[in-house]
Amino acid sequence: MLEIIAKVEIKPTEDEGKVRIALENVFDFEKIELIEELGSKYYVAKSYSLKSLNKIANLIKKQRIELTARSILERSIENNSLSFKLNKQAAYMNRISFVTIAGEAPLGAIEIKIISDDPMKIIDMIAPLPKAYKTAKSESERNLEQ
Repeated sequence: MLEIIAKVEIKPTEDEGKVRIALENVFDFEKIELIEELGSKYYVAKSYSLKSLNKIANLIKKQRIELTARSILERSIENNSLSFKLNKQAAYMNRISFVTIAGEAPLGAIEIKIISDDPMKIIDMIAPLPKAYKTAKSESERNLEQ
């Protein structure tokens, strides 16, 4: 089972098209809705395929932030889901910046929730351990065994 939901608020001062571009820069969704809830507008996008996370994975790799991303994602596991936030302005500029502190993204964040039977498999796909890290880790483990 896999379901990926991305939700992003469109502030009154923002261009809906630019908010959608920010979302499209990090997520390949299968369907998207523009909803209004309690006087606020949101894009809610959904997908049911691992391929929809390729953009996030590629940006993490390009920016060389695999270890940071893994740490944030591992801390976000709750039962069978991962929940994390990405800075909307960074996403518009084709960059990944995780929002980890309330108020860190004044214009809001893209909230992503991934429901999966195997959240660690998702993390391994989005933010794999760098080869250099795996090599260094296995060498240090061998040294400890001696």
